[in-house]
Amino acid sequence: MILKSQFETSDLNYFKIADSVIYFGVQRSHTFARNYNVKKLLTIIILLAGFAVVAEAQSMNTKVNPRAKMKSLFIYKFAQSIEYPEAYKQGEFVIAVVNDDDLANSLRSAAQAKSINSQKVVIKTYTTIAEVERCHVIYIGGKTQAEVEPFSKKARKYNALIITEGVGMIGRLSAINFIISGNLIKFEMNLRIFREQDLTVSNTLEKLATNVVK
Repeated sequence: MILKSQFETSDLNYFKIADSVIYFGVQRSHTFARNYNVKKLLTIIILLAGFAVVAEAQSMNTKVNPRAKMKSLFIYKFAQSIEYPEAYKQGEFVIAVVNDDDLANSLRSAAQAKSINSQKVVIKTYTTIAEVERCHVIYIGGKTQAEVEPFSKKARKYNALIITEGVGMIGRLSAINFIISGNLIKFEMNLRIFREQDLTVSNTLEKLATNVVK
């Protein structure tokens, strides 16, 4: 199974947003499960997710990127945990991706069976700053601030949730920043940017962040 090397025999970390539980990494500890039913449910979810990844790979005859798959799950949960201005609650729910084709493909695949706030999900990819337009979520790939900043500056003209992945991004470039460490996927948040973007984030999501800039 494609994801087996990630799961190995370790316990699984999880986070819960509303009533949904999704995998976000591996931790060699046996203290994370406070409730056996939660652990059992999580195991079932991971098995189903693994089967889904394999089925998708076989049907598309292409290699699936497990990290992109998991990041796409995070992004959908982030979007579901945010209250947008009224003007953004109508029409399509647009998720934009910059410089990460694997993530865009994973999001696009999931979008076929998902809606957010009863809005149809549409995935767009941007390669230039000029292409950036109104969207609900924008993931900006890039390991340096110089790569990310121009796209972030343009996206902040809209009420967009800006997501990045890299050291130092959370200070002024994004509202949520992924932190990747081995098999772990975590995230940090900048509440100031949430306020500037007129986005209200759930307390649950805030509590699950490894670092919160206020």
